[in-house]
Amino acid sequence: MKKCGYFFLAIVFPPTILHAGDCDATQIAEIDLAMGRTGVLADQARVSLPTDSGAVTAGYTKWFGAYSDARRDHLRFVFSQIKVTTTAGTREYFCYHDSESYCTSPYTDAWVENDQPYKIHFCASFFQLSTVDQDPLMIHELSHFLENGGADASATSADGHHCSNANSCEMLAGSDPEKSVRAANLIEFYVRDL
Repeated sequence: MKKCGYFFLAIVFPPTILHAGDCDATQIAEIDLAMGRTGVLADQARVSLPTDSGAVTAGYTKWFGAYSDARRDHLRFVFSQIKVTTTAGTREYFCYHDSESYCTSPYTDAWVENDQPYKIHFCASFFQLSTVDQDPLMIHELSHFLENGGADASATSADGHHCSNANSCEMLAGSDPEKSVRAANLIEFYVRDL
């Protein structure tokens, strides 16, 4: 019996970028660079996921808890979709001063509405971050879009572990792996450890 191989040809068109919300040319250039790096990071994250239960890494267990093929496949989907978001489609950027809107919180550098795909809001503080911090933050934000898996912003396990910092997120991963693969903070922490 001869097995036939199949391949898929994906034609990716460059993204259409609508710049709005007072983004200046320097900010637009920095966002575009961050998107490119984020696509690379998403690929690295997807490839780093275990191939099976015998290939689980300490980093996977730390941020996503007990391994299952279904959870791994969900993460593959999320990282693949994030890559697509960085390379195709229409994106809109909105830039704000730190005294505006959501930017008054010291913990908000960027945000999205999960049901408004490819609209990304940036606080002035985003542009003060190093690329080491910008790129995982972009993974976090892009994981929220419903098309990319709809990662939760405030995941809490059944036993009350709320994922708000590294320690509490590790606890969530240990107690509720199903929620951990659907939590934007855990997805961000995972890529930070790559």
